[in-house]
Amino acid sequence: MAKPPVIIEKFYGFLTWLFERTAQYPRAYRYSLGEKIQNTGISFLEYLISAAYQRNKKTILAEANRELEILRFLLRLSKDLRCISARQYEHARRECAEVGNQLGGWIKNAMKK
Repeated sequence: MAKPPVIIEKFYGFLTWLFERTAQYPRAYRYSLGEKIQNTGISFLEYLISAAYQRNKKTILAEANRELEILRFLLRLSKDLRCISARQYEHARRECAEVGNQLGGWIKNAMKK
């Protein structure tokens, strides 16, 4: 694979931003919610990379979609617990929506094959 798919590069940039935010979570949530968000983000990235190298992408992309949905709810919980500001949550929501749209296109393309 010469160049990774755009979705991988996009999410990688978002993941670095996300790690910076979760490192600033209050101690009460840093090692539970913050760590879960980090692990879910890494897992999602792993699914994307795996899908880029697989012929049959359907199952892997479905798992990636599930991880992204979990990440969305964890971010919403972070906002509700005031670990991130409303502005930071809105940024994260937009990033997840954009990545989700790209993932949806990838899934539709994989279903055709």
